[in-house]
Amino acid sequence: HFSDLGILSHSEHLLKVLDSLPEVLFSFDPISRKTTFSTSGVETLCGFSLEDFKENPGLWPTLIINEDKELVENAIINLENSEKIDL
Repeated sequence: HFSDLGILSHSEHLLKVLDSLPEVLFSFDPISRKTTFSTSGVETLCGFSLEDFKENPGLWPTLIINEDKELVENAIINLENSEKIDL
């Protein structure tokens, strides 16, 4: 039961749920462009190790399809300027 779980257990549970999804979920710092979080889908779907994906800011942009690259780059610029984005 969720009310019986501690904060760490909530985090662990959430990570298990996210890792079970057949998706790649990640977050990154818009200034450094480094990945701050990623699910194991990076390994299973993309073939990148979690460590490589986190340490190499050039990997995640390779996953963006060409027609979305400008949209994503504009969103990053908005984030750098502390503006809202809508993707």
